Formats: sequence, C-alpha cells, structure tokens
Amino acid sequence: MNKLGYLVLILVTVIAFSGCSSKPKKPTAPPGTAGVLGGDGSQTNLEGSGGAGSETTGGGLSGTTGGGSMPSERVIHFDYDMSDIRPEARAILEQNATYLSGNPNTQVRLEGHADERGSREYNLALGERRAESAKGALMSLGVSGNQITTLSYGEEQPVALGHNEHDWQLNRRVEIIYP
Repeated sequence: MNKLGYLVLILVTVIAFSGCSSKPKKPTAPPGTAGVLGGDGSQTNLEGSGGAGSETTGGGLSGTTGGGSMPSERVIHFDYDMSDIRPEARAILEQNATYLSGNPNTQVRLEGHADERGSREYNLALGERRAESAKGALMSLGVSGNQITTLSYGEEQPVALGHNEHDWQLNRRVEIIYP
C-alpha cells in the first residue's frame, strides 16, 4: 500500500506540473503581413517598401483581371483615439483603390488595430471604426463595398511590444489584407 501511495503521489504531481507548463505566446502577424515584425519584435518594412514580405505567396490571386500589380504598401496608421484618415494614408488607400478597381473580383479584408491603452471592448470598437473609416475611403475612391470586409482585433495583435508612444503609434493601424 505504501508503494501504491507513492506511485499515486508521483503520478498526481507529474500530471499537475505538466498541466502548468506552457510556452510563451509570441504575437503573430495576420496572413499577408509578413515582414511587419522584425526578429527582435521591432517594426520593419511597415510601409512595404519592396523588401521581404511585400509580395504575396501562392502564385497570385484568384479572380483577378490583370488591373496592375498588387500595392506593396498595405498599412495605414492613425492618431491616438482617432479613426480619421491621415493625409499620408490617403496615398496608400488610393494605390489600393486603383488595384481593387482594376480587379473587381478581388476581395480585401481591412483589419483594424489599436494600442494597448483603453479597455479591451473600447479598443475592439476603435479598431472597427478605423477599419470602417478605411472602407469608406476606399469606397469613395470607387471600390465596390462588396469587395471589402472589415475586422477588428483591437489591442490583441500588436506589432510593437513596447510601452511607449513610438510603439503605440505602430499599433494604431489598419492592415489591408489580400487573402
């Protein structure tokens, strides 16, 4: 009985400790945003200047009609607690609108993000407002609303992990994703 007691104790201990172990989760970038996170967690190739991750994989998009090449710049940024489109973001949206107008069967997903400040619920709503603002801008540039879907991640998928204004600025964004 004494040996059985030790065996049960060891078994319970092993099960308890194996249930507690976990690997630290690293933030993952959504599909289509390769090159956004550097190896050290820093922001790289944010504006898609033609470096690694600026092109899609998988041999192209289905349903395209050849209306030009896919824009390499697919991230726009926002001011703190705002969803207004900045003037510098307008040029990025214009490039994407030109591509989408020339490829009417191409779908795009606008993913809204926020920095870590504020409640989870507030940041999800803010990310949605940002995605909807970008959608409205694309539609005003001639893109069909049927081509665009929106999604908010709020603060859940940061690209910069610091707790400073620079990193928060990088996290206040909408990513333009071509699935």
